[in-house]
Amino acid sequence: MSASIRKPVDPAAVQYAGNWRKDFVDNVVRYATLGIREYFIYDIPRGHLKGHRLPLMGERRYESIPSRAGRYRSEVLDLDLAVEAGRLRFYADTAELVTASELVGKLEGMIEAAEARIEQEQARAEQEQARAEQAVGRLSAAILMLLDVRRIPASEEARGRILGETDVDVLGRWLQRAATAAAVEELFLS
Repeated sequence: MSASIRKPVDPAAVQYAGNWRKDFVDNVVRYATLGIREYFIYDIPRGHLKGHRLPLMGERRYESIPSRAGRYRSEVLDLDLAVEAGRLRFYADTAELVTASELVGKLEGMIEAAEARIEQEQARAEQEQARAEQAVGRLSAAILMLLDVRRIPASEEARGRILGETDVDVLGRWLQRAATAAAVEELFLS
């Protein structure tokens, strides 16, 4: 089982290694004579695909492969071939087979999207962290202000402990206690 796919060029187009007559006439006869079961020709400048197949084993003359909705079935490859958006595409049933460079491109796109999501999540986490730190700072400031308003003296050690606390629940309890405490030490009771 063998198949051959050639990419001929319009004679008016830029010169490639092959030529139109060789690809569309001479090779059709030659490959059939050699017993190559299928021969596909993709004319890049025209965006045209043509397929040839030996009808039976032992035959030495090609028949044209008919197009079905723009696709040509390769029995040798067990794939469909089509030209879409100026590119030769291969299909296994309805699934389009991607090239290695397309696969790499898709994977790069997925990685870039994942990295963007990670950066967004990091930015969101940093914003949440900043809001939490602001809330802690406001609670600490409120406790110290309430103590000052109530004229309850707070030592540097007590101020340091209040300003150093990062647990919002603890600070909330201390704020409630600051409203009724007679001394700063009552804030820190278990």
